[in-house]
Amino acid sequence: MSRSSFSKKEKRTVIFAVTLGNLLEWYEIYLFVYWSPIISKLFFNSPSNLTNLTYTFMDLGVGFLASP
Repeated sequence: MSRSSFSKKEKRTVIFAVTLGNLLEWYEIYLFVYWSPIISKLFFNSPSNLTNLTYTFMDLGVGFLASP
C-alpha cells in the first residue's frame, strides 16, 4: 500500500471543508422544510393545502436529484 502524500495540515483542511459543505447542505434542507408551508401558499394555487405542500416537497425532491 502506498502512503498518502498529504500533510496533516492539508488533511485537516480537507476534512474541515467537507464538513462545512455538508453542514451547509443540511442547513439548506432544514430551511426549506421549515419554510415549506409558506412557500406552498405563495407559489402553488390549489385549494388544498396538502396538495400545495406535496408540490413543494416534490420541488425539493427534484432539486435534490438534480444537484451534483
